[in-house]
Amino acid sequence: MQKPPPTENHTPQKPPAHTTTTEWIAAFQTWATNHRHDTPPLSNYAVSRESMYEDERL
Repeated sequence: MQKPPPTENHTPQKPPAHTTTTEWIAAFQTWATNHRHDTPPLSNYAVSRESMYEDERL
């Protein structure tokens, strides 16, 4: 089975509250596979506390 191509401007939608755990997992996996898989990971600095709060040190 081929993965579907990534979609642009994909907005995740919350499944209805009455879904079962199995349905929720399937919906989550479908949502997750629709993301691009070729984007580079963020650097350690980009996700560090220092980079998130660097404006507050000014």
